[in-house]
Amino acid sequence: MTTAEVVLPCLPCLPVSAVSSPWAARDWAIAHHFDGHAEMYDSIRAASLMQFRSDIVNGDAACSGLDRAALCRLAHSLKGVLLLLGATVAARHARSLEVAAAGELAEAGAEVDADTDVDVDVDVDVDVDGPAAHARPAEIGAVATHALPPLWHALRSAVLALAPG
Repeated sequence: MTTAEVVLPCLPCLPVSAVSSPWAARDWAIAHHFDGHAEMYDSIRAASLMQFRSDIVNGDAACSGLDRAALCRLAHSLKGVLLLLGATVAARHARSLEVAAAGELAEAGAEVDADTDVDVDVDVDVDVDGPAAHARPAEIGAVATHALPPLWHALRSAVLALAPG
């Protein structure tokens, strides 16, 4: 079983037309999450972009120390914000990291923090066919140790692409 087979997320997707450009994703998010209030979206996006800088620093530290709990919490937090902003590709990276880090925690016998939605006792649905379609986080742990840094770097790159400069 490969890491990709285990951690591919099943997240709500934007329509294909919405992912064709950042502006289309923005318009979709405004319509679906902000009831048409572009100013509110822009304000939340601006605050999020500022927070992303701190998130990158914290994620780099957690990754270098293989702090699974911190990576799980950060990925969970980023996933929600990225979905809200319409950045579903970046949110998929966040979900992949969250699931892999939670699997590592489950394998180690640790409890996942209550503020994450990864439950180590229930199946994690992933968008794949075959035996990995309903992998448990503990099963993910076996392939996740080597996967955490690349998953973090993929998420990091996706977040930085949203906040150039």
